[in-house]
Order: sequence, then structure tokens, then C-alpha cells
Amino acid sequence: MTTQDDYDARVRAHDEYIERLEAQIAHWNAEIDRVENEAREVDGDEDVRSRYARRLSTMRMQRERMREHVREVREYGIEAYEDLRDHIDEEWQVMAQTFDEAAGKAD
Repeated sequence: MTTQDDYDARVRAHDEYIERLEAQIAHWNAEIDRVENEAREVDGDEDVRSRYARRLSTMRMQRERMREHVREVREYGIEAYEDLRDHIDEEWQVMAQTFDEAAGKAD
């Protein structure tokens, strides 16, 4: 494999990683919409409405953290992505668990 081939493979891996992160954000957007719709259907029970508000706040916070990671990976380029990838993957697992718990999807 030539140096150009190596570089091209790294660029593809970088782009595919961004696509994976963006797909996760799209999934989380759909889940946030679902929970927002559930919250709209709550009749007057302030305690339940408050729980929905906390859940949605947590979900949005995790989504924003993921958006920040996408921005970092795009902005800092291939070399930084390679350095950040393991950290982002570890944090992604924690964010996904937190998000799923807030979305009511915890096992």
C-alpha cells in the first residue's frame, strides 16, 4: 500500500466515523421527539411533567456532547481524530447509557 493509499484509507475511516456519530445524533433526535410527544400528552400532573422535563434535559445534554465530539473530529482533522477516537468511543458508551436511561430504554 502506498502512502497515498494509507492516507486515503485514513480519510475514509475519519469520514465513516463522523457518519456514525451523526447517525447516533439522528437516532437521539428521534428519541427526543418521541419523549417530547409523550410529555405533551401528560395531563396536568406536575410531578410527571417535571420528570419528563428532567429526562429531556438529560437527553439533550448527551446529544449536545455528541455534537461537540463531531465538531472536534471535523475541526481537528485526521491525526487528532485518531488520537481522540478511543476517548470518544469510551465516552460514547457512557453517553448512550445515560441517554437510554433518560429515554426510558434502560435494560
